[in-house]
Amino acid sequence: MLTRLKIQEDIEERERRRIREKEKKEANLVLLQDLAEWEEKELGPDVVKQLHSMWEVKKVKIIYIELIHRKERSYKK
Repeated sequence: MLTRLKIQEDIEERERRRIREKEKKEANLVLLQDLAEWEEKELGPDVVKQLHSMWEVKKVKIIYIELIHRKERSYKK
């Protein structure tokens, strides 16, 4: 009897956590959408496109450097 109660409480707690995580993700998505709308409105589409391009170049550079480091580490093994 006590074991069933414990199992039921665990199930309910997992469900509460799952709901909280889902709500957090939804709230973050709303914030990101608001930010994108603000960027578009305040900066204009050309500036936003340029900024995003700059970030993409930086991301590519970071990925390239990481790949080089991985390759070097694999040669050392």
